[in-house]
Amino acid sequence: MVALYDNYVYPLVVMFAVPTAMIDAFLALALTRTNLSIFGMLGLIMLIGLVIKNAILIVDFVNQLKAQGKSSFDALVQGTMERFRPILMTTMVKEDS
Repeated sequence: MVALYDNYVYPLVVMFAVPTAMIDAFLALALTRTNLSIFGMLGLIMLIGLVIKNAILIVDFVNQLKAQGKSSFDALVQGTMERFRPILMTTMVKEDS
């Protein structure tokens, strides 16, 4: 990723998303008083993949907006807001009971 972005900061931003997602996942398990089972472990592996994918997409989109001439703050706000809806759509799936 360093070769892709020609910068050391962007891969660190992507990798910083993983510990925060893991902390939140374990916090959710603790709040619901659920044991970590094999299905929970598989879910954690899937969570890591989704978090990394979304972080890469956000970083790439923000870099595109900065290349178009937007300021760093404006590009960050617009990039995260435009990526927020697809993230919610893939995350919040309603299951029929």
